[in-house]
Amino acid sequence: MSSLFPTGRLARRDYHLVRTASNRVVKGQVSFVAGENRDCYLKFLDQGGFYREAISAFLALKLNVDIPQPYLVSVGSTQLKVSDVDLLDWTVNGQVFGTRALIALPIKKSFASGNSNSLESRLRAWPGLLRSVVFDQIILNTDRTASNLLTNGRDFWLIDHDQALLPTQLLPGALEQTKLVGSDLLSSLVVETQRELNTYMYEIRKICNQAVSALETVPYELLLMSESTSELYDSALRKRCEQLPDLFSEYFGRPSLSLYNPIPSRMN
Repeated sequence: MSSLFPTGRLARRDYHLVRTASNRVVKGQVSFVAGENRDCYLKFLDQGGFYREAISAFLALKLNVDIPQPYLVSVGSTQLKVSDVDLLDWTVNGQVFGTRALIALPIKKSFASGNSNSLESRLRAWPGLLRSVVFDQIILNTDRTASNLLTNGRDFWLIDHDQALLPTQLLPGALEQTKLVGSDLLSSLVVETQRELNTYMYEIRKICNQAVSALETVPYELLLMSESTSELYDSALRKRCEQLPDLFSEYFGRPSLSLYNPIPSRMN
């Protein structure tokens, strides 16, 4: 797995649990080969969640989607307990998915601090908005909430993809019935003119084609995935890329949807 993302090792000091739920997240110092240490968030997930985070991050990097730098982090083999839970039960071959800790807040907290108008306009003007919207639709991410989009007041980063690419979403029958999935980012994408719509549709097709090309390079074998599992992900992602231009065209043709809703109402 060493060549999928940069790799490091958790330093067994100064780490703490920052989220308690089905996904266990630890913030700690990670040591890298070059000798540098970085603050990182580490997600202790089951095997399926690990796959989903890794595949989503790989595609995001290939599509130039703004995400924190992903890592694979070794946590060792000795007991790693937080709140009486041994986190080693939530590793894949002794490794976990990690991301660099940024100086940024979830949009939800930024809105709560009273900057909603400024952030709303910045998000709508964000050059990465359309690409991020399409990325979320490719990976069938229904969890792009105000907690899973970071900002420093100027830039934005997408985080948390363990709820994307769920097995129940990838089955052929389910995939064929799936429209665009709900997303706070999708609701912020406003189309005001036919020319803008034409530009969006051109870009959407281009991004989908780029994603198909990226799928040729996904190193499923480095994740030690079975052939049947990797084929399920690969075929579903290709099918989704094929569907999306028509689904977006249908969506933009229905202004009664959340397309024109103000963001704060979706960010509560």
